[in-house]
Amino acid sequence: MQWDISETDEQTYKLGLRAQVESESFLVIDLKGENALTVKKISQMYPEVVNQYTQLQANETTRFIDPYDPNITAIAETIQVNNETNNSFLLAKIVFTWLKENIHYQTHLNGEGVQSAAVTLSNKMGDCDDLSFLYISLCRALGIPARFIRGYLLTNYNNGTAIATAHAWVEVMVGGSVGVNGWIPVECACCTTSIEADINQNFGVETAFHLRFFVDDGSNESLASLLSGLSYITYGLSRIIETESFVEIQNFQEIESKKLVITKENTRYYD
Repeated sequence: MQWDISETDEQTYKLGLRAQVESESFLVIDLKGENALTVKKISQMYPEVVNQYTQLQANETTRFIDPYDPNITAIAETIQVNNETNNSFLLAKIVFTWLKENIHYQTHLNGEGVQSAAVTLSNKMGDCDDLSFLYISLCRALGIPARFIRGYLLTNYNNGTAIATAHAWVEVMVGGSVGVNGWIPVECACCTTSIEADINQNFGVETAFHLRFFVDDGSNESLASLLSGLSYITYGLSRIIETESFVEIQNFQEIESKKLVITKENTRYYD
C-alpha cells in the first residue's frame, strides 16, 4: 500500500489498514504420521511444490534459508542416517525435536536484524524468524518442502482489546490426507517445560491466536518483501521522518475456548 502525503507543517500521521478477521485453531490429531507420504513420494506427486520450497532463499548479501550450507546439510544427513524412516511427517518431527534440544529462543538485542540460518546454528539461539529460517533449511536439506509464515500472535486480551505481537512460524508439506492440502503448521519459537510438551503443543498445532498475514512463495522476491519493512521517500533536505509500526486489535471476541488433551495413544483433541 502507498500513501502520498504532501503537508508542509510538522504532523503526526497514523496510517494503516482496517480488517475483519475470523480465525480457528488447526490441529493434527495423530502424531504417528501414518497417513503422511514419504519424502520420495512427495517429490513424485508434488514436483512443483518441491521445486518451489526446497531451494535457497537469499538477498544480495545473506543466505537466510540455506539447505546447502555444509553444517546444516551435515545435521540433516545425521538425522536421516540415525532414524530409520523416510516418512516426511516423522522426519519433520525429528527435526523439530533436534531444534528444541539444540537451539534456544532469544529475542534480538540492540535492534539487531533477522539472522541467517547459518548464524542461528552457530549462535545456538535466535528469535521466531531465526528459528523458523533454520528449521526450514533443515527440512529442505532433507527434501521436505517447508515455507515461512508471518503474522501476529494475540496475547493479553480482555474487554474487546488484544495485544498483537509480530510473529513467525512454519508450514511443512507432508502430503496425503494430513493437514490442509498436505501442509501442517509448526511453531518453532515455543518455550515449554519439555521437548514432549513442545511437540504435543506446537508441532502440527496452530491456535486461533496465530493470525497469518504472509505466506512465503519460496522466491527471493518474496523474502525481500518480508524483510523490507516500512519504506518512504522524502522531498526536501529539511524533512525528517520517524516511523514506527504498530497494530491495534479492537472489538476482539473469543467465541469458543477448548482444552488440548493428549491421550496415552499419542493422539490429541480439543475438549
